This record gives sequence, structure tokens and C-alpha cells, in this order.
Amino acid sequence: MLSLARSENIDVIAEPIMDLGESGRQFEERRIEEIKQMARDKQFDVLILWIWSRFGRTLRESLQHLDTLMDYGVEVRAAKEDFDGKTTIGRFAIAQMLNIAELESNQKADSWRDTFERRRNKGLPPLQSRPVRVLPLRSCPKWEFGKKLETYPKCRNGILKDRFRMS
Repeated sequence: MLSLARSENIDVIAEPIMDLGESGRQFEERRIEEIKQMARDKQFDVLILWIWSRFGRTLRESLQHLDTLMDYGVEVRAAKEDFDGKTTIGRFAIAQMLNIAELESNQKADSWRDTFERRRNKGLPPLQSRPVRVLPLRSCPKWEFGKKLETYPKCRNGILKDRFRMS
């Protein structure tokens, strides 16, 4: 993002606003309203995104927010996918990038829905962690001062508990 700002002589006036861990499918939980308020208050005139798919994963809602920002006089750019949103072909390219983001998001959602449905039909919980098994070892390491060993409580020889993921 900084490289685009430098190459276009855009002054960076604020730290990046990040929505880490928030879904791109919904804007309610994200900081778009804060960004729009800053645009309303004329605090900036160019918004630089990393890539278009990180702005939003729903075409209609993303375009509505972009239109609002543009109505406030803000130019929105993406550092890795830089299209001129003031031109017809640029707007088309932006819409295509957002459309692809929505497609990918919907495909992932379909895949998860199918997975949960398959598991439900088999009588399994939605997600399953792999079981842990305890393996007896033929020889146990010698006890050393200050070193803790976990042992099976009823074992005379002190069989070391070892946790392995079953495959």
C-alpha cells in the first residue's frame, strides 16, 4: 500500500485501518462506518486498499459502500489491483474483482455447508477433533532432578504417557 502511495505521490495521513479476523461477507462488524465518517468529515481524499477482495465479499454491498465513498469525493484504489475507478473500464474491473471475491466466498460457504450436512447425516458433531491415544512405552526415561515425567498412575514401571494424534 505504501508503494502505491509513494509512486502516486499520495501523502499517508493515518495508520492502516485493519479488520483482522472479521468476515468480508458482512460489513456490520467491520470498520466501514468509521471510514465513511472520516470521508464525510473530509479527513482524506484517497483510500488505498490492499486488494479488492479484502474490501468486501458481497458485490452489492461493496459497490454501495464504494459509491458512498465516491459521493464524498474519495478515490478508492487497491495496491495490488490498481484500476482507475473514475473510468468505465476501471469500474467494470473493480466490479469483476468484487464479483470474483463473492464467488470464492460463496464456494467456500457451500463447501462448509456440504461438510456439515454430511457429518449431520452420519450422526457426527459438526466438527471433530482427532482422538488422542496413550501408548505404553517399553522403557521409560530415567528420572532426573528437576525434570517432570508424566506417568500412568497404576503402572509399577512408570509407563510414560505419550500423546499422539491418530491418523
